[in-house]
Amino acid sequence: MRGWRLHGGPEVRHLAGARTTITLLYDFVDEAITNAGQMVTHAGDLQVSHAVGAHDEFRVKSFMREYQFRQAPSLLAVGGVVGWLHRLTPSTQFSIEGGPRFTEGLPTAEPEINVSLSRRAGLHDASIEYARTLATAVGLRTPVLSQRILGSASYRRIGFAEIGVQGGYFVSGRGTLSAHVYRIGADVTHRLGSVISIGASYGFDYQRGRVGLAIPGPIAQTFVFNPVGDPSGLITKPEINGAVRRSTGMVRLTVSPQLRPIGRLRDGDRDPAGRGTSDRSIR
Repeated sequence: MRGWRLHGGPEVRHLAGARTTITLLYDFVDEAITNAGQMVTHAGDLQVSHAVGAHDEFRVKSFMREYQFRQAPSLLAVGGVVGWLHRLTPSTQFSIEGGPRFTEGLPTAEPEINVSLSRRAGLHDASIEYARTLATAVGLRTPVLSQRILGSASYRRIGFAEIGVQGGYFVSGRGTLSAHVYRIGADVTHRLGSVISIGASYGFDYQRGRVGLAIPGPIAQTFVFNPVGDPSGLITKPEINGAVRRSTGMVRLTVSPQLRPIGRLRDGDRDPAGRGTSDRSIR
């Protein structure tokens, strides 16, 4: 089966003083599989960071996620986290953030967690990250709880390209209704000018297990996609059981203008010309 994904959005960073940075982020993701339905995700983050000394930075972030599914109710999740970033060495930094997430249909809040360790040494970057959050799953018309460990490494050849590899392990779902996903991938990014770069990536996922709905109540009666069986493309059993293999190719265009001088970059930041790394991983 063939599928497609459209992903884009702006990220704006503003220095509100010598030590305070305000970051506003919006992401839009539209993805679908042939005869299986469409999923749209809107994500917005507002973060305030304040540096304390040369090695520490404290952060407060609020976030909003809206998940829209064809012929199914949309679902809203909101929350906030507090975080701390510590520079262990000039080239190595550790960050942790956590807080409550309130999801429509759930009676209580759940934890939103992100922990990362990254290193930038010369032309080489490496990072490892753990996250606990909500995510969409191909075939389900509601988000699922996802825990993931992601690792990446990259090499920059000045004036030519940046080449990277990634690997990850995901657990999606809850309890007995959970699936294990293994991911590998590679990408290459080439600079076209001082503010524009183009990249291409390829990834392969292998999923095994049973993944069911994350939200109880009325939404739990929502159909899931079944493009192979029922000609209508829907079945009423709210879970996916078995093996799923997915290959994904993507082309990415990045435009990062510098509207005014932003001062000396801190370790781990990405300058407008694309050199360096950001402590925010993509997703």
